[in-house]
Amino acid sequence: MTHLYRTWLATFVQRWHTDPDLSKSGDSIAGHQCRVALLAAQLMPTISKEALLHALTHDLGEWFTGDISSPTKLTQPALKKMVDTIEEEGRRSLGFTDSVITEEEAALLKLCDRLDAFMWRLKHLPTSISRVVHEQTVESLLNSALNINESIRAQVFNIIKAIEEEYLPK
Repeated sequence: MTHLYRTWLATFVQRWHTDPDLSKSGDSIAGHQCRVALLAAQLMPTISKEALLHALTHDLGEWFTGDISSPTKLTQPALKKMVDTIEEEGRRSLGFTDSVITEEEAALLKLCDRLDAFMWRLKHLPTSISRVVHEQTVESLLNSALNINESIRAQVFNIIKAIEEEYLPK
């Protein structure tokens, strides 16, 4: 099987499969990776081509593992390390090498990865998390953005407010 065909197949891996509320929301890693790249390009117009390519391919290794949920990885550090290794080896086997990106770009991509998950959940199932968890997540996203720079924090604040106005119950 060629790299091109395996890469194409990898884009069909479904996200949220361990979340009964979101498992049927239709989110694939292809859509997620594209949204991460678009968010990054909007938040940092000077982002490098290498960083955008990394955003567009960062979850392709999930073709080998499936989408392991963040809560599982957070509570099982040994499992996270093992899964990260398998996924990175899988990404490399598809022809994608480690990306050479700046620390700022890496922080931005991590932020955009988390921001996309937050936005997806609000759009597709706005009542699925408690107000406290929602507020903690917003605070964490804004702090991560501020660690990059104030301009990105302001933009992320505006994105969050817009999606909250659109999807949170009044």
